[in-house]
Amino acid sequence: MDCVAAAAMDRVGRQDRLRIYERVLETVDDMVCVLDGERVSYATTPLASWLDTTREELVGRPLVDVLPPDAAEALREALDSLDKDGEVTVDLAVDRTDGSTRRGVLRLSPLPAQPGQTVGSLDDTTELVRARTALGHERDRFLRLFEQIPDPILEVEYVEDDTVVRSINDAFAERFGHDPTAIEGRSIRHLDLHYGTDVDADGRSIDERVREGGVLTDQFRRRTVDGPREFLFRGFTYESGSKTRAFGIYTDITEQKHRERYLQVTNRILRHNLRNELNVVFGYASEIVRLAEDDVAVEYARRIEQTGRELAGLAEGAAELKQYIDGGAAIELGPVPLKPMAERVAADLRDRYPTARIDVDVPASATAHADEDLETAIEELVENAIEHGGETPRVLVEATVDGQDDGSGEVSLVVADDGPGIPDSIRTVVAGEGEITQLQHNSGIGLWLVSWIVGAYGGDLSFGPGIDGTGTAVTMRIPAAD
Repeated sequence: MDCVAAAAMDRVGRQDRLRIYERVLETVDDMVCVLDGERVSYATTPLASWLDTTREELVGRPLVDVLPPDAAEALREALDSLDKDGEVTVDLAVDRTDGSTRRGVLRLSPLPAQPGQTVGSLDDTTELVRARTALGHERDRFLRLFEQIPDPILEVEYVEDDTVVRSINDAFAERFGHDPTAIEGRSIRHLDLHYGTDVDADGRSIDERVREGGVLTDQFRRRTVDGPREFLFRGFTYESGSKTRAFGIYTDITEQKHRERYLQVTNRILRHNLRNELNVVFGYASEIVRLAEDDVAVEYARRIEQTGRELAGLAEGAAELKQYIDGGAAIELGPVPLKPMAERVAADLRDRYPTARIDVDVPASATAHADEDLETAIEELVENAIEHGGETPRVLVEATVDGQDDGSGEVSLVVADDGPGIPDSIRTVVAGEGEITQLQHNSGIGLWLVSWIVGAYGGDLSFGPGIDGTGTAVTMRIPAAD
């Protein structure tokens, strides 16, 4: 009798403790269940909600009934493999009635002193899986980008006092002749790309400069399978977990450097050698005009002198164009009133060309998003029109403003004349509609300068009929100031 009473008291005690545990679980958000075989004998409300059901509907039913077939089969296998001291996990994915999918990991372990019963604890991994999936997609996109970029790229990792190559793309392997499987995992010193030394004034290598500064942009000469080439190098570091890594990107600028050197030499020839030689031509031509008694010879000498001056003008125009191109990246744009600018140009050129008629019809409200170089463009167009417009040239400078509802708009600044017109060969080239061949006289260079200035503002250049249908009208369309 005493034994029976003791067992009954023990059973009552366990039931009391179970009710206490249940009340404790009810006050927290943990997702917990107790299984008797496959049947749910207890479940918290958060777990039932996660399974897209209610606690009343879940308790008393086999848990596999509310799971998709794949998850149900995985749960059966897990329960069969569970021993008294072990723990197993089951990955769950539940499609809910609202169209969403919840993912989680169910941890199963035997319930002590309750044969055949299992306690399950569910951890929601929906956001974790979503983040891992997104990270995988990003990684896939990065790898595709890494392989498709035509520039050679290498990725390195900083390991104590060394820098180790972790990966190179196909372009790097092809350009520098390195087998990825042979170089990856080795010190960057084994790349052997250098010509001479790449240290800076402080004696730091490229690797040290990237490591210390985090970012580096510089130009270097490198050894390639095609011989020495010039590269723009861009390096930057990034953190990957507890590791510090860096990317190095090489852009081949050899052809650009060759063009720059060619232009430097050509510019010197135009500005110095050609000018000096033309001065000799001017001197001889002037002497011929002074000494020759034959009118034909005098006329030829004057033509030689005029042609020489036109060549000198081309040289000066080319030098001026180069000056604007070299300084184009440093422009600072802002509101520029067009009326006073056009009137200054007109006043100056009226003094220099007294026989020219220059009219200005620009509203005071016309303001462009530009800088002071726009005045140079206006002057180039007006002076070009005067020089090619005969003895009494006429030039009109006018402007209109086209506003937009979204606050954007543009100013159309027109310089029209009644002269012989700009040749089609020059128009099409400057407007970008034809190939660059030979420019005629200094007007071509001047128009290139105007086109460059206007293009730097985000504008464009177009041509049309001039005053009264004769001559040419050059229209500069420029963004209006806000």
